[in-house]
Amino acid sequence: MRDILFRAKTVDNNEWVCGYYANCHNDSLENNTTGNFIIEYPDKYHEIYTDTIGQYAGRCDKNGKRIFEGDIVKTNYFGKDYGEGRNFDEYDTYVVEWVDSGFCMKNKTGIYGLFKDDESIEVIGNIYENKELLEGVK
Repeated sequence: MRDILFRAKTVDNNEWVCGYYANCHNDSLENNTTGNFIIEYPDKYHEIYTDTIGQYAGRCDKNGKRIFEGDIVKTNYFGKDYGEGRNFDEYDTYVVEWVDSGFCMKNKTGIYGLFKDDESIEVIGNIYENKELLEGVK
């Protein structure tokens, strides 16, 4: 069975947390809460910003770091496209997104799967904190 985990930034201290997502809109919540939480098992609840939620893509990068939706990754598996062909010795940068029916790496040259045999994938940032890394991706 695969882990269905989410990552998001917390409202109280703007730090990243990982766990299970819960939308708890009901009358028992205080007026100052959004009702959106990441739950760290067994009983830690973190109120989160919903625009930072990203789901775990089900695999890790070459350093063992979990890859989440919204991460910026680099790999040389597909090569770097200079418009005249690909150079497989160089890395290209991608954003991890959910496309149609699965998680993919996407940039201006195309959409590629997160292949398990690509051992060169490395998380280098995310779209929320590292916008400068998006140059050339979109």
